[in-house]
Amino acid sequence: MKRPIDLKRESAFQLTIAIPPGAELLRSFSVEKKLYAISSKSIHTIRLADSIDPGRENEKIPHVQQFLLNYGADDEFVGKILLTCLELMHGSIVDEKAKSEETLKIILDITIILAECNDFYQNYVEVLKKSEENIDRTSKGGALELPHYERLSERVKTFASKIADAAQRLFDLYTYFYGRPEGMWSGVKEEVEARYGKDDPFSGYISDAERFLRFIRNMRNCIQHEKNNQRLIITDFEMRPDGNIYRPTIEIVHPDTPEPQNDLEVFVEQVLQSLVLVCEHMIVFLAEKHAMPFGALEFHVVARPEDMVRHHVRYSFQPFNRDGSPFLPPK
Repeated sequence: MKRPIDLKRESAFQLTIAIPPGAELLRSFSVEKKLYAISSKSIHTIRLADSIDPGRENEKIPHVQQFLLNYGADDEFVGKILLTCLELMHGSIVDEKAKSEETLKIILDITIILAECNDFYQNYVEVLKKSEENIDRTSKGGALELPHYERLSERVKTFASKIADAAQRLFDLYTYFYGRPEGMWSGVKEEVEARYGKDDPFSGYISDAERFLRFIRNMRNCIQHEKNNQRLIITDFEMRPDGNIYRPTIEIVHPDTPEPQNDLEVFVEQVLQSLVLVCEHMIVFLAEKHAMPFGALEFHVVARPEDMVRHHVRYSFQPFNRDGSPFLPPK
């Protein structure tokens, strides 16, 4: 005989997700007994009572929901990474490894890390704008007071470390499929070329991405193992001999992947955008390589027409005949 708690837990229920005003709830997925809901402006977690109290010992345990990220499908990095993964890797077209929970967990981790990086970028841009608007060129006490971004060096180094964490999780995604190569990203490049050939698009992608990903790793080494020839140089607002006030900058001193002095805002934006694209294309190629044929058809990832792109998801599977020609369904 079922107990009252069993009847309660197994009965139908309705749950309203507390998404931001004006947002649209789009889709959900589960990882490690948590349900995740993606809206256009946010991501939320839901835990059912049974995942909290699997032994069904406390009838008072409710279902719970929690706000996770103030980023959603409207944000480019969420669409290009998380939603693209859901589109390509979590249907019937790919093999069991590709659509496993582990792939989604890694992609979710990358999304959360990049949300933290975007928090820094957005705050930095806001502070920078206010500082520039409020520059007072009147000397006070005999000196001109320059704007200041509090704990700039510390925060930039935290950003760089988190970017490296996201790149490490991308490496984990590769190793989940193919095992761990020697030499990290240079080893990935060699393995992919050996497995698929140098002319394969996946090899071309890795060849282009490898230097950037090595640069990200070396940037973290500049923080963790600082030396005279391996370090970050971060400047706050400063006045130079030409009499102008210059915005904060970053320079990376490294024997393999140096970066000349660059405007910090431009640098952070470019690093974020580049890593999002690298992650998006890794998902695309892994999905392509793990697609399964169906009867006389095979499936390939193709770019969607621009007017068909929704929530920054730019790719989808399309059926092809075994000779490589597009499949045209009978009229």
